[in-house]
Amino acid sequence: MTRLFPDSGYWALGIVYFVFGFFSVFSGPFISFAGPRISMVIGSIPYFLFIGALLIGTFNGPVWLVYFMSVLIGIGASLLWGAQGAYLARVDHLSSRERPAVVELVEVPLRKQTPGQPETPPPSSSLPSPSPPPPPAKPAHSPGHTNMGLLTGIVLTMDGCSSIVGFLITFFLVDSNLTILLAVLTGLAFIGLVAFSLLRYIPPIPKEGESPGETKQEKARCDLKGILVPVFKLMVDPDMLLFQVPFIFYGCCYSFLAGSVPPLIKTASFAAPAMIVRGVAAMVSSVVLGRLGDKYGRIGTLMVTYIFALLALLFTLLGVLVADWLFFLAYIFFGCVESAQPTLIYALLEQLFQGKAEAYSCWGILRSLLCGAFFVMGDYISPLALGIVVAVLALLSEVTLFVMWIRSRSRRKASAPVSATKL
Repeated sequence: MTRLFPDSGYWALGIVYFVFGFFSVFSGPFISFAGPRISMVIGSIPYFLFIGALLIGTFNGPVWLVYFMSVLIGIGASLLWGAQGAYLARVDHLSSRERPAVVELVEVPLRKQTPGQPETPPPSSSLPSPSPPPPPAKPAHSPGHTNMGLLTGIVLTMDGCSSIVGFLITFFLVDSNLTILLAVLTGLAFIGLVAFSLLRYIPPIPKEGESPGETKQEKARCDLKGILVPVFKLMVDPDMLLFQVPFIFYGCCYSFLAGSVPPLIKTASFAAPAMIVRGVAAMVSSVVLGRLGDKYGRIGTLMVTYIFALLALLFTLLGVLVADWLFFLAYIFFGCVESAQPTLIYALLEQLFQGKAEAYSCWGILRSLLCGAFFVMGDYISPLALGIVVAVLALLSEVTLFVMWIRSRSRRKASAPVSATKL
């Protein structure tokens, strides 16, 4: 957007994220009412309209049209992010419920037969001693053995792959043939819109002791009573209040990576390879760290990503002071942060708040508002000052997550865990 609109691109991005954050308050109840599949279809429509309007030349006129479409994209983004998390939570619940229980089989050795000898039952003395009964199988659905981290990691890996392809298409076509570029992007946006509409319907996650039908009726009654009450109840939850610091960090870090770091690379030929390195790192880290979080603990794995963020900031500073090739190392760590953190945060939100759409909306509010603010401040504040703010937020996030880890241990000791999965 900044290359298409040099004078207003950063302001347009700021509007996108400000609107994203504001409408995240309303998107959660809407997703709960309409369902994540319909919400993703509605949320993708503004993207298709925006790129299609660029294709037919609508934005050759007044710049306020760009800002107006930025508002619509912000609304659509708030629906997409929340609906994606809610849909993945339903998929994880359904797959774990349908996963067959593993039953151990006890092998009984067969008696050796000689050729031509009729088969006779073995004497009672040679019968094998009765084996102890196999241990009881785990229930088909166990909330402590979810794959939310892996599922989110796979989705964000596909997102990273599409980002690499989209960047290459944009890099080679934006200056040579803008019409072809916009036509390709319009076609891809339409394909995405159709793909969302073809997603399989998955029923809501029932509460404890409820059937899916009862949950659906309760959901409808709750949504008719009030729209904002579920969001504000979650916002004051102690775990959600602690989560706000990592949310703020991610918004500031992402805008710093997208807006402030690229102009620091003095060698123009390094820009495209650095973006590809970032995309590959994001693809690998989302699956690997998501799976490690499912297996060994999500809070501890998430804390590792803030060390990656500090290393990325260090190599960014060294890239400015020493040599441009150090930006490649910075982009590797930035890619890990950019993709692995949403993977682990989505999994934690599903675990702590049972896949509620309002929880994923809360993840978008402050994150998006701060992201928009950083895009706007990039025109007035030096990258060094913004980098210091990001570093301080990374340290604060580590402290906040350590407090959450202590709280989770206290809950387990009190025999009232949120989930059997390690936090």
